[in-house]
Amino acid sequence: MIDATQTIATAPDLDRLTRRAPATDDLHRLADWLYANDHPHLSLIERIELAERLISRRCFLIGAGALVLGATTGCGPQEQAAAPTALAAPTADATLPVVALDEFAGLSALVLGVKPASVFLTFGYASARAVFDFAGVPTLQAAPNGVNLEAVAALKPATIIGISIPTTAAAQEQLNSIAPTTVIPYTASRQEQLQVTGATLGRAEAATALTSRLDRAVANLQADLAAAGKAGQTISVIGAAGLDAFALSRTGLVGSLLEQVGLKRPPAQDIATDATDPFLPIAAEKLGDHDADTIFLLRGGAYESDALTASALWSTLKAVKANRVVNVVAEVWLSSNAFGLDWIVRDVRAALLGDGAVATEADVVRRWQTFTAAQG
Repeated sequence: MIDATQTIATAPDLDRLTRRAPATDDLHRLADWLYANDHPHLSLIERIELAERLISRRCFLIGAGALVLGATTGCGPQEQAAAPTALAAPTADATLPVVALDEFAGLSALVLGVKPASVFLTFGYASARAVFDFAGVPTLQAAPNGVNLEAVAALKPATIIGISIPTTAAAQEQLNSIAPTTVIPYTASRQEQLQVTGATLGRAEAATALTSRLDRAVANLQADLAAAGKAGQTISVIGAAGLDAFALSRTGLVGSLLEQVGLKRPPAQDIATDATDPFLPIAAEKLGDHDADTIFLLRGGAYESDALTASALWSTLKAVKANRVVNVVAEVWLSSNAFGLDWIVRDVRAALLGDGAVATEADVVRRWQTFTAAQG
């Protein structure tokens, strides 16, 4: 994981930055502020991790009396009502009393037939929330500054799962004192993620079966693209968060899938990156480097496209001229889990083979029903 201390090395440096930063718990707003205030050299992921540190440091300074509370959010009494509240005991139809610390972990359990007792909404993804609401899975708003151990303990879990984001990894020892805790490696292959989750939840056979099913879906897509003469087409995957335009490298779920099915990437995206950071910044004057036969444009939620589509270069791209820009649901495409992979496969089939329709945010529940029905 990227260590933001490489840039903000000392507590005094961090304190000075904390005092200058806007009083907000919105990570993307803080990341945008960091970009505009002396940190444009950091990647989007690095700035989000630094934003997490600023929020945590602000809470410490307020608690120590070193920062006036004033309008600062996230640590003062006026914010306490927003902290997670304990739900009733796990529902009787929960297969296991499992608590998921984030949406991705919750979905990882649900795809294996395990209904979590509760899921903390860490990323604020509306798509995942829609699935949990449909499946009757209780959800809690996560604390903005890390794992709320008291809220987790109040749920009396037998098992705790979460993906390997820094706040969860840092709290694993304390979480283990509440219940056995598994941190699912977010940057691992989809096969390994399913294997780890299945072993933890007693669903190893279901994990193996789902892995085989997804492998077949990928192999079928590869064969169908080749048969249709689409193999070798170039695919660009781009999006924007605030002012930051980015592309996805060939590392990660999306990049590896496109490579497996025989699709190529623009040279500017055909790059192997660290697994923790598959995002490639797009400089405004370099947008043309990310042109392709088809562009998949990540949209929705915190991901808006104005930083790309408002560019004077946008209309010059061959994919734009050929009407080959496909809007896709960013939250799902970036969610590295089995449901996300199935969704991406279906979107690629629809966009390149005319097999079905590319999904929108309104299609989340329908896509989930299709996914679970295929489980048999």
